[in-house]
Order: sequence, then C-alpha cells, then structure tokens
Amino acid sequence: MMRQYYRHADGRRSNLSFNVEKQNWEPEPGGRWEKWEGEDEPDGAVWSQLDLRHYEYEERIVAFIDILGWRQVVQESEKETTIIQKLGKVIDEFHLYDSVLRDTINPYPITQPIEIEFKNYNEFNITQFSDSVVISVATEKTATIVTPEEQMQDMLINFIHCARSQGFFVRGGVTIGEIFHKENKVFGPAMNRAYELENTLAIYPRIILDPNNKG
Repeated sequence: MMRQYYRHADGRRSNLSFNVEKQNWEPEPGGRWEKWEGEDEPDGAVWSQLDLRHYEYEERIVAFIDILGWRQVVQESEKETTIIQKLGKVIDEFHLYDSVLRDTINPYPITQPIEIEFKNYNEFNITQFSDSVVISVATEKTATIVTPEEQMQDMLINFIHCARSQGFFVRGGVTIGEIFHKENKVFGPAMNRAYELENTLAIYPRIILDPNNKG
C-alpha cells in the first residue's frame, strides 16, 4: 500500500490538516515541504504520514449475525461481575478459532511435498461490535481444499457452537455481494442486505441464505 510522508524542509515534523474542498489530508499551508512516497516507512521519526488507501468494493460472501439476548446479559453484568466472563468467553473462543484458521498447516505432510505451500483458508475478515458480528469471505478461491462457501459454513457452525456453549442463540443472514471489509472497517450493499435478512426475514434463531442469490 502506497503512503505519502511529509516534513518541513528543516527536518521538523509537519502538521497535517484536512482540506474540505479536496476531501483529503495535506500538509499545513505555508513553509517548504519535503515529500517521500513509498510502501515502506522512511528513515527517521520526523515524518508525518498520509495514508493513500484506495477504497473499493469486492465480491464476498457476507454474514451478519446477531447474538440474541446479549444486551440484556450485558445489563445484568453491571451487577454480577461473573457474567462478564461469560460474555468474554464467547468472543475469546471465536477469535481463537480465527487465529487457528489463519495458521498455514499442512495436514498431509506425507502426500504433499514440503515445497508445496498448503493454505487451509480463503481470505476472510471478522468484525464484532456489541451484539453483532460481521463475517466475510472472498469469493475467489485461494485455499488448497475448502471452497469459500464451505469455509463460511464452517465458520458459522463454529460461531453458533461458541454462542450456545455460553447459553446464547444467534440469528443471521448470509448473502453474496459487493462490500468493503478490511480490518475493522466494513460497509457496502452486501453489508446492508445481510443486515436486512437478519433483521426482517430471519425472525427466529436461525441463519438464512439470501433467496436472491442463485446457485
């Protein structure tokens, strides 16, 4: 990812200000500036960074999940601190699965030559906020064995298990469409559709598939 860095010509760190007309960050007006651009950070600690991330939608399988009863339990946790452990365990177990899945492990060391890199997951992202969880998997297959659809199914089954182990049911919707989902930033038409499925069509503790997606 390309980045821009600025500093005063005399070596001092520049202050960045937001240009409303251009809708971007730039060095403060006045003075002489030195500019550096590249993927790696420049030497020295006096540079101010401009992030040139380019936002684009991509096609992904998207699931929006609501943990039912979460808010009520959170309210109860204010008086009963042991409940906090219950809440945390749901998230901890799911993120543990996240970490394990991201490890590249070859389950067939005998039949697969060591020179062949075995990748056991397709590119995915998870964002959790309050009682909601968004999971997305890239539709382009990059894993050695599992398809994106199989991976999403496995992740949802695991999440349901994590929630049920602590007494929670879940409700959700799954669709395929355009979305931006990097790190904790998530938005797009597919996000809206998955939320709509969960909020208006699922009704009961279940995860439904978008009837508009064929195949």
